[in-house]
Amino acid sequence: MSFKKITLVASIAAALMSFGASAYNSIDEIASLKYNPNVAKSDIISEEGQRQKAQRDAALSLGAQYGYYAYMDALKKNIREKSDYLDSVFDFNTLMKLTSDGYDELYLLPPVIAEIDNSIKLSDDAKTITLADKDWLELREARLVTSAPNWRQYLLFDREVEISSPPNVLLPKSIMEEKLWKEWVAQGWESGKAQADREMARRAESLGRDYNGMWRFYRLSLINKSKKPIVVSSYQEVVGTETHMREGERVIKLQVGAGFNTNPEKWDALILDSRGSYRAPIEKPDYENKFN
Repeated sequence: MSFKKITLVASIAAALMSFGASAYNSIDEIASLKYNPNVAKSDIISEEGQRQKAQRDAALSLGAQYGYYAYMDALKKNIREKSDYLDSVFDFNTLMKLTSDGYDELYLLPPVIAEIDNSIKLSDDAKTITLADKDWLELREARLVTSAPNWRQYLLFDREVEISSPPNVLLPKSIMEEKLWKEWVAQGWESGKAQADREMARRAESLGRDYNGMWRFYRLSLINKSKKPIVVSSYQEVVGTETHMREGERVIKLQVGAGFNTNPEKWDALILDSRGSYRAPIEKPDYENKFN
């Protein structure tokens, strides 16, 4: 046999091996393959397994969606029942008045300041450690607003999510499928409840972070550790053109943002009266997982 023929035979053998043909001994055996009913049964079993997986995915998804919305509605109902309490705790209107030096600045929303005690930072090259008794960080800059924020904007807003219905072909056809379907829906329901709980906890955390962060700015401004933003305004009796005219126009502008005062010689001591007038509100919202 020539070298070329040997190479050709080896190539054919390698090709057969690569296609999983090692179970067959010759090309004649491959050519003689016939329908095997046992293989067909295994294919049916495979199809049944795929159906079960598709049913499970559909039931889990459906249960999670409805569990999320049902539990989120329950949480919101519980929160609305505490509206008076939350109005008194998260009073952004009063906070904005306290941090303003004039009428114009009632349009000014204070910055959000974070406070960390005993911070520690390791350099990227792991050769330097920086320690600090207190670490202050501006999380959000001061900005102008047309109205004061409200806790409802944090806790009660809705996300538009379309709830999908499972295809009819995946709905249970037998008692066993009904049993499994109910189990999967229940699992999905609990998963959806947990997701709603985490979502509301995140919203509450965001509310507490922003509100208390604004109070921190106010406390720092009282002792000159932070500089208040500067808001300026201008007034014109009449402004316009031949096609558009405005009377009594006022323009309010945030000219200089807030900032930390890094010169400790200019800091002042904060004197509190016996009532603790400048005491900040609660640092964390008075919420539990179920808002009890």
